[in-house]
Amino acid sequence: MFSMHDLYDEYRKRTSNDLKELLEYELKAFWGKGYNKNISSLRKCILLTEKYLNEHQKTPTEKNRNGEVTRASGEPYLNHVLRVALILVHEHLFDTDVLFAAVMHDLFEDTTYTYQQAAEDFNPQIADLIDAVSKITARKQTGFDTTFTPQEIDYSYFIQRCGEHPMAYYIKFADRIDNLMTLDAMPIDKQIAKIEETEKYLLPLAGLFGAKRLEAYMENGIFKARQQLKTDGTPNDYERIDSRLTELRAFPSTKPAFNKLRQAFSIGEKLFREVRILRPTVLDISRMLSAKKRSFTEFRQEDIAYDVYFITNQDEAPPALETIVGHFLKCKSLRGFYIHLFTNDGFEVRDELHNRYVVHVITGTNFNRKINGSTENVLTVTDPWTIDDDLSSNERIAVYTPNLDEVLLVKGSTVIDFAFRIHKEIGARMLGAKVNGRFVPFHRQLQPKDQVEIITSNKPVGDADVNWLLYAATKNAKREICKLVSAKMQAMAQKIERYETLLEQNGLYLPMEPDML
Repeated sequence: MFSMHDLYDEYRKRTSNDLKELLEYELKAFWGKGYNKNISSLRKCILLTEKYLNEHQKTPTEKNRNGEVTRASGEPYLNHVLRVALILVHEHLFDTDVLFAAVMHDLFEDTTYTYQQAAEDFNPQIADLIDAVSKITARKQTGFDTTFTPQEIDYSYFIQRCGEHPMAYYIKFADRIDNLMTLDAMPIDKQIAKIEETEKYLLPLAGLFGAKRLEAYMENGIFKARQQLKTDGTPNDYERIDSRLTELRAFPSTKPAFNKLRQAFSIGEKLFREVRILRPTVLDISRMLSAKKRSFTEFRQEDIAYDVYFITNQDEAPPALETIVGHFLKCKSLRGFYIHLFTNDGFEVRDELHNRYVVHVITGTNFNRKINGSTENVLTVTDPWTIDDDLSSNERIAVYTPNLDEVLLVKGSTVIDFAFRIHKEIGARMLGAKVNGRFVPFHRQLQPKDQVEIITSNKPVGDADVNWLLYAATKNAKREICKLVSAKMQAMAQKIERYETLLEQNGLYLPMEPDML
């Protein structure tokens, strides 16, 4: 499994034929005996998509000299849909229906290809998946309630359809990841609109059901796009980190080492069905450098940690850690590696190049839940009333308001804890913060005698985020954040219900009639 840094750099250099070959190669390991039959159907799907994208667009579209419809970047549009499919394959978030729907995901919006044709050419499930990720306003352009924006209508339809076909969420996320990583070819106003749309709709959805890796890729794409939009003359942080990674040969240097780990543990004694690596995104590295107060030119191989997951069968308990360590120590192919330290769920390994691999031992079910989450988790949150007060039993520090009033907090408290300690409304309306006169992020840990100023909005309820729970140290803050997030989720549920009513009023509520398309 690669980071988006690898996918972007590698896939953008490939032609359509290269991407087709790569997709077929990657699928051999998944389809096994059914490969020949499935690959024949996939080729049919790609040919159909290529035909409709190039010959049956709804509106006049730019073409290259080969007669291929191109994107703003000048590349064939087919490359985009192939990359979306490859992202899902790399993330193991697909079955045959999802893969075919990913390849055809833009056909209903942009071409004359219809729901009924997809159902007849393939099956209704594939047609439903394509329909779920297609903008309803692009297919039926009149008759909508004008009090709603096109985005609100499209996303209400998307959420409604994904309720019945949850894997469509992943197609949409993969589509947006590729769009974000190729935004630089679009006009600036469209880039900004795409970023804001992602932050408003897709990131919260990915976060709500725990699709952590896809969420991280989208955040990384936003980070890259925002850096490229900078006009203040300061260096582009994304490009500086990217350049340093290339200079270090950081990611390529891990490939032979990872292959040895994979072979030793999945082929040797067949202790695991799969071994996967998660490499950090450029944004991950930027955050690490900021936390360590390191410059872009100072970070080295050993500053980057790669998560390696030894995955058992879905529900099979992992071997004891002693068994794994014993196998590691006696395996001849792992000479040159050494165990640096033990962690809660595994151990950290280093190789001759000082690369760090944090090894996790996990069942397949737990890995999927941890990395990809579950669509069943949408609109759930911790019960705030299960969190108790904590100041009585922990070490405390004293910090101060701008008026020099003393505020007692638990050691390790952040700006978030301070805001909610002052008053729940201060926390709810928090927009920014200063510590000792300087602007700081919300997760900044406070030190004794710090002077803290909270900047608030005039809104009754601010933008409390579920991620604040990761940075809050006091149970009082966690309790209030849970209540705020619960209220936001209830509001989201009510908005979804309101959108469903809107769809019904506009004659768009399911079941959808094929002739409407």
